[in-house]
Amino acid sequence: MQWAGKAMDVLTRSSNNNIVINTFLVGVFAALCFRSANQQNEIQALEAEKTLLLKPTKPPRNPCGIGNNSFC
Repeated sequence: MQWAGKAMDVLTRSSNNNIVINTFLVGVFAALCFRSANQQNEIQALEAEKTLLLKPTKPPRNPCGIGNNSFC
């Protein structure tokens, strides 16, 4: 049980240390920035795909001429 007491002592001292807290906060901020950048890239890719999918397609060309719906 001594190791548990030592671990609690280390945690208590580190929680009172501003350097440890600031380092942790910078790490969390960096992780959130990285995740946000990845999400932004994914959103841009999906918007580009959406634009392509919503673009009107040309009807198939009639090989027999304009307005002729019968078989050639």
